[in-house]
Amino acid sequence: MKKNIVNILLIIILGVFVYFILMNSFLFNYKKEMNNYMDEYYVNRQIESINELLNKYKNNEKVLSRLEDIIDDNIQNWVAKFNIDYDNNEDLDKYYDFIINLIDEFIKEVSVEVNKDYKIEKLYESKKNYLLALDCYDKKDFSRAYEYLELVDTNDSYFKKVTKLKENIYLDYMNSIKNYVNENLEDNLDSYKNILKYLEDEKENSSIDISLDEDFKKLEDQYIKLVKEKYLELINNNRDNYETSYDYVKEAISFLTSINVDANEFIPLLSDLNGKLDINITELEVLDADNEWNQKVLAVSDNKDNVYKEAIVLKKSDNTKSSISYNLNGKYKSLEGTIGIFSLDSSNDKSTGYIKIYGDDKLLYTSKKLNQDSNCVEFNIDVHNINVLRITGYITYSNSSKILEDFLIIGNTSLESE
Repeated sequence: MKKNIVNILLIIILGVFVYFILMNSFLFNYKKEMNNYMDEYYVNRQIESINELLNKYKNNEKVLSRLEDIIDDNIQNWVAKFNIDYDNNEDLDKYYDFIINLIDEFIKEVSVEVNKDYKIEKLYESKKNYLLALDCYDKKDFSRAYEYLELVDTNDSYFKKVTKLKENIYLDYMNSIKNYVNENLEDNLDSYKNILKYLEDEKENSSIDISLDEDFKKLEDQYIKLVKEKYLELINNNRDNYETSYDYVKEAISFLTSINVDANEFIPLLSDLNGKLDINITELEVLDADNEWNQKVLAVSDNKDNVYKEAIVLKKSDNTKSSISYNLNGKYKSLEGTIGIFSLDSSNDKSTGYIKIYGDDKLLYTSKKLNQDSNCVEFNIDVHNINVLRITGYITYSNSSKILEDFLIIGNTSLESE
């Protein structure tokens, strides 16, 4: 009895074994067939055998699905054959044209639906970017080479070379910066400024991040220090010439801030020198002014075509006086300027205009009366220890005047600091 049971079990096991052998043989046959046909298509573009095999199993959904998977695997292998390193763009373009046409034609000719997204275009662009990076590197365009390497896909065969190439580009880029500095270095401010601007431009615009590189930071700090020291030297050497010294301070602040470098140490110098410079009266704080005064006109001319820059202008059409007052705070020694008139009075009896200048309510100056035929009048008065300066303008008309509009002009003024 036991012997019969054992025999039955052996027969069952043998049957299952034979079944699997037969099934594997069957699967292997159509798998091998499809692989052979796909290899043939790669060489000679013959689709007939592939479609015949697919048609043979069109009613066997399970086998047909496996055949479709085999087709997909083969196309992936075609793409893998494309995903190699190329010596130049010509070879890359040639193989890309071949493989893209191969896949497109196959998809059109095969009798089943095939996946169309094999990302070969993305792979092609990636390889183009790598080769462009090499070209830029050869031309020492390190920043653009770095940009192209950033676009290389992780699935690209070139990707394994990207890290090492980036390291080489970085080292060569830093050496090129040092070489530029050495080749352009001279012991003068312009040279220091050009080098510092070059360094800041590279830091700001390069695709290679060098802002944290210790060597670069030392180089940058060195030239920031040299530029500042040179400006301070020029400022101190011109201490007796406030205007020149002031211009150097403004230039230093303007240059440093334009390249995003801190210029705070120059701000106090600007304030200090600003109080010592000769200034135009239009730059002062106006304490009080009648409505007829235009407190700052950039340029105006009188009846004699004399031009007044940054002038104050009294515009009147009646016989009343008008005043404007400034705060001097005792900071100035003298005030000079030019007075003129522009008249629109068309009568024979000319309108006239003149000014009076007061310091702390004390009369300091009275100009002569001007009309449209008068030449301009220059003045220079002592304003030492004056806190409030008041200018009063007068424009008068005779009874027969045809009053139109007149302008009394005070321009080209300069306040000399104490």
